[in-house]
Amino acid sequence: MTGEDRRYDQLGPDEWTWLEQAFDLTPNRSFPFLQQLLAMSSSTTMITCTPGVRSGKPCLAGTRISVSDVLEYLASGMNQGEILADFPDLKPEHIQAVLRYAAEREKRLSELTVA
Repeated sequence: MTGEDRRYDQLGPDEWTWLEQAFDLTPNRSFPFLQQLLAMSSSTTMITCTPGVRSGKPCLAGTRISVSDVLEYLASGMNQGEILADFPDLKPEHIQAVLRYAAEREKRLSELTVA
């Protein structure tokens, strides 16, 4: 990958605005793939995969807290407030980003198995 190559989840907010304008991504237009990428942009800026950090698992940006960690905490019965108390650097937006990421991943996996 060259310095010019970038994945969709590495685009900044200004670049997404340009993409929306360039492709006229209004609600009445039908660009499902691009609209899905735009919807994912807010959660993917908070979630990163870094080789060497937690074996490259998706983690909350700037932390070693993986998406699966947060999902396991929630599944075990912890509520958002308890997670935030245990990890003071996290904000409610991080928990929402994890849930969005998991939902989007599940949706993509479901679409692959249906096809």
